[in-house]
Amino acid sequence: MSTGRESDKFMLRLPDGMRDRIKAAAEGSGRSMNAEIVATLNEKYPAEEPSYRNLLSMTLDFLIVEGLTDKTTDDKEELLARLDNLPAELREDTAGRLTKGIIDGLKAKVDEFERSQPAPFSDD
Repeated sequence: MSTGRESDKFMLRLPDGMRDRIKAAAEGSGRSMNAEIVATLNEKYPAEEPSYRNLLSMTLDFLIVEGLTDKTTDDKEELLARLDNLPAELREDTAGRLTKGIIDGLKAKVDEFERSQPAPFSDD
């Protein structure tokens, strides 16, 4: 994770003594104060792990918003609730298979559409 000059900046007021505690912790871990603060925040607020469940949710959102399905947001939420009720060891595999099925279906529709289009002009 990069925290270079292009990263978001955030002004922060620290209570008395906290800067010194952060500085001591940073020296103890061999990091800059900024890196120490970022590491501490990452422990408290870890990035969400990518998952097939999240990919399935985003895929369904896209299809609904773009009008590419007759399913509704309520249908999506019901499907995700059913998915969440599966045993943990089945949840990601099932979400992955559902997502793959949706994408394969979209690919088939694109292929069908392309086949239905007239051939481009040719100089032959």
